[in-house]
Amino acid sequence: NNLRGNKLVRVHRALDKLKADPLGLDRARIQFSQSPLLYTSNLSGTTTRSASPDTRSDEQRRRKQQIKSDNEKQRIIKRRAIQKRERKALRLYYQFAYQISKERERI
Repeated sequence: NNLRGNKLVRVHRALDKLKADPLGLDRARIQFSQSPLLYTSNLSGTTTRSASPDTRSDEQRRRKQQIKSDNEKQRIIKRRAIQKRERKALRLYYQFAYQISKERERI
């Protein structure tokens, strides 16, 4: 019971602080009323949807494994690097770091 009482006191103190600081209250409201930041990239033009299950035939898989031209290989390497950066950007840590940097710019 004592733990609940302490938590309730902490909640009341936090509410009192927000009541005493209307600008802080507005900032807190804005923070949660804004839409989440978009983490899609124009670099590869791909979406963040999950990949569909592989429904290709054996022949299609063999064709894909055939040796490709140097230009096509370079294009694939670049596309994979972009996709790797995008996947990294989707991690919560990097999203949080991005939000922090935007907040610092705002301040």
